[in-house]
Amino acid sequence: MSIIFTGAIICSLVLVYFLSPDWFTKISQKANASFLPILIALVISVVFFSYFRMHFLWERNEETYQALQQKLNSKKS
Repeated sequence: MSIIFTGAIICSLVLVYFLSPDWFTKISQKANASFLPILIALVISVVFFSYFRMHFLWERNEETYQALQQKLNSKKS
């Protein structure tokens, strides 16, 4: 999910850079230098989102497991 979001941002930057380079250099005098920090920020956001999504899914699965264990224990009693 985060890779799709990041891909859309990268595609829009690449399209603006290649389809309208004059406009891009007018907006940013450091056109070549600004791409690397944006790329690093996007990679960090992908890692951050992926980690917390994994943690959230782990907790949700743990809750489901605990609920099933309680049902199993109540049937045994």
